[in-house]
Amino acid sequence: MRKTSAWPKSRAENRDDGENQATDSQTRAAGGRGALVARAALAIAIVGGGAYWYLGAPGLGENAAPENMAAKLPPAQTLRDCDECPEMVVVPVGTFQMGSNNADSDEKPVHQVSIRSFAVGRYEVTFEQWDACVAAGGCSHKPEDRNWGRGKRPVIHVNWYDVQEYVKWLSRRTGKSYRLLSEAEWEYAALGGARSQVFGKGNANANANANANANCDGCGSRWDNKQTAPVGSFQPNGFGLHDTLGNVWEWTQDCWKWGYLDAPADGSAGTSGNCFRRVLRGGSWFVRPRDLRSANRDRLGTTIRGEDVGFRVSRTHP
Repeated sequence: MRKTSAWPKSRAENRDDGENQATDSQTRAAGGRGALVARAALAIAIVGGGAYWYLGAPGLGENAAPENMAAKLPPAQTLRDCDECPEMVVVPVGTFQMGSNNADSDEKPVHQVSIRSFAVGRYEVTFEQWDACVAAGGCSHKPEDRNWGRGKRPVIHVNWYDVQEYVKWLSRRTGKSYRLLSEAEWEYAALGGARSQVFGKGNANANANANANANCDGCGSRWDNKQTAPVGSFQPNGFGLHDTLGNVWEWTQDCWKWGYLDAPADGSAGTSGNCFRRVLRGGSWFVRPRDLRSANRDRLGTTIRGEDVGFRVSRTHP
């Protein structure tokens, strides 16, 4: 892995060693908890509903708001295609500036991307939803939960190919076209219509989480640097999406490529570069607050399963 970090170097590097042959046990043995390297970035960019407070961190201006967005977003349109399906939120059409000029070179150049309307999971996919796929015969892998609990916690220990089985099962189950988000769709959705450097003030469970806004190493939640939090434990962003930053890293469809030269401008997934590695977004319960940014990127070998890596789904809409 890359990025300057206070964590031992081997913890990060082992996430990519033998990435197409690695097993769960090899990942745990090599990387301890298998956490990704905390990235030396500039600030958090979590956007919540309701009142806001300004952190005062520099460098988020590149994550400009989608151009076609009103100052006040309308209530989110939601849908669910089956009882065991993830709840989805319809994300509106828009254009935004993707990337950052104030971080590492892999986030450059900042470039304009146009996004068509699509539906995205309100939450990261849970163990409950994954276990339904296993029970139906659609998913061949039953991941461990490290005794943190299943149910509403985000599913972990799933690799990129496991996730492809899940989205294919959803598509067969519903007759809809489910898939992973492209990297551009993910960043647009994570911004949630943000227009400034703000945090959502408050949280979904003040008694449990004090004034936390995410689950990371230093975000202030009771799960920080320990384990995943149940999905929906914190305020949503402006699009009504929970946990886009922190909790677990999220797989995307894109092949890994350093930087955005020749990146698609239409929001589609990048198919050039190293497709044995796929892009991860969002950070996790293990990374530091300054490393939670909507433009932050990382990558992981397609066969590696980690305790800090999960995903959310998208589908075409309408």
